[in-house]
Amino acid sequence: MIDMHAHWRPAELADALGARTREPRILRNQDGVEVLKMPRMGEEPVARAFDDVDFHLGRMDRQGVEVSVLSLLGSFCWVEAQPLEVSVPLCRIVNDRLSAICQEHPGRFAAYAALPLTDISAASAEFARTLGLPGMIGAQLPGNAFLMRNDAEAMRHCWKSRTATARCSSSTTVPGRATRSPRSQATRTTRAVATARSTCRRACPR
Repeated sequence: MIDMHAHWRPAELADALGARTREPRILRNQDGVEVLKMPRMGEEPVARAFDDVDFHLGRMDRQGVEVSVLSLLGSFCWVEAQPLEVSVPLCRIVNDRLSAICQEHPGRFAAYAALPLTDISAASAEFARTLGLPGMIGAQLPGNAFLMRNDAEAMRHCWKSRTATARCSSSTTVPGRATRSPRSQATRTTRAVATARSTCRRACPR
């Protein structure tokens, strides 16, 4: 079984947001609770997010999940909507850490990139960079980017290369046959990529 909804909050991103003085940022509210404060969205306790790899691996094993595909936790996706001087370095922090998790735990994780979506050229450049990182198999994109044809056309620049098109994916959960037999890292990664490609073909048959 492949879990394609493993939404993550890298600790390195939390540290970067804690150093900010403008939203989105992490701070302690009047009650002393550490919260993520987002534009127009109020506050969310940081404790609700998770970034404990060992805890997640234990849960995967208990539930028979062979591979988890990591993506940025939704409440943290505000980093993608910031001006480029803010969003590019924050997205890189996310993507580099997600790739590192994939390398540290061979065969158990793959990941979707976070992209600076206020500028499609910058998003395309970051996507191309992340496809060269171990474990990265696609990108997490907002659903409303594909509501209308004109919206989808604006995203086309990200998928110009054959590699990018083959790997584009949306987040979904695809059940598979659970098994206890050992598999190599290459086999597990191939299955994850094949799942992402299948999802892409269903979403954008062209």
